[in-house]
Formats: sequence, structure tokens, C-alpha cells
Amino acid sequence: RWLDLHNLIGIVTLTWAIVVGTTGVISACADILISAWRNDALSALVEPYRNAPPLTERASANNLLAIAKQATPGMQPDFIAFPGTRFSSEHHYGVFMKGSTHLTSHLLTTILIDARTLEVTAVAQRPWYMDALSLSSPLHFGDYGGRPMQILWAVLDVLTIIVLLSGLYLWWVKRYGSAARANAVEVRA
Repeated sequence: RWLDLHNLIGIVTLTWAIVVGTTGVISACADILISAWRNDALSALVEPYRNAPPLTERASANNLLAIAKQATPGMQPDFIAFPGTRFSSEHHYGVFMKGSTHLTSHLLTTILIDARTLEVTAVAQRPWYMDALSLSSPLHFGDYGGRPMQILWAVLDVLTIIVLLSGLYLWWVKRYGSAARANAVEVRA
């Protein structure tokens, strides 16, 4: 009976551990994925500015959120990347907008706004690997469903520990329990 319970809980926790492990690996590759996004998607969007002279002055950032909201109705701002930072170019403000549902609130859409004229130059589509990165972290930490999901994640953590300990117990009994029974039979004989 103990072995059957161990196997049943093991099937559930193995599936959960695969999900948590996979999302953890994706999250650990964040720097690589962001670099790929910068080298592929972002560089393609700022290609017309490749040979542009360096900015000598920037327009005020006061209206960036209003401009970005107008370009992406129904979305909320998440953060602003100023020119020359990791998430923008030398000539752009990058405004990152998120959706309004629980799932889409983890998916960011990039709005590139010319830093001199405040014109929207691009509303970027996310590559699939950035969607995977955005969705993996909340799933890895159990943040999607709020408190009920965090409680479920804690229960699955405890069940994983139980499976590990019961596996050790079953191994111990099989290995040393049979040796003890064999010794007891020899003593009787």
C-alpha cells in the first residue's frame, strides 16, 4: 500500500516538477533570450536609425504614456526604457505595455517612440521566445492564480518531499529489511 501511494503521489509531483523545471530553465535563460530579442527584433525595428547622428537633445518624456496608450488601446503601461538602455535604442524611448487580463498582464508589447520627435516608429510584435520567457516566470513561482495557486504550489512542494522521503524509506526497507530477514532465518536454522 505504501508503494502504491508513493507511486501515485510520484506521478502527480513528477508532472509538476517537469513544469517547474522547464519554466525554471527558461527563466534562467532570460539574459540569452533578451540578447536574442535585442539582436533580432529590436535591431530590425531601429534599422532606419542605424546611421543617424547621435542625439544631442531629447524631447520631454512627460507625454510618453499618453502616446503609448493611444498606440495600444486597452493596454496598461509597465515600464519605460530611456534611450541608450538595454530595452531601447540610442534614438528611442521604449514604452512597454501589458494586457489587462491576468494572462496578458505578463505579455509585454514594445512601443518605440522617436526620442527627438515623439513619433511612434514601431509597435513591436513579440517573438515566441519572449512570450515563453514572460509566461514562464509566473508559472514557475505559482503567481498566476494568486493565493490559491501559491497554496497549491506549497502542497505540491510538500508532496514532492514526501515522495522523496518515502522513496528513501522503501529503498531502505527493501535493501536492509531483506538482509535482516535473511539473518533472522539463518539464526533460527
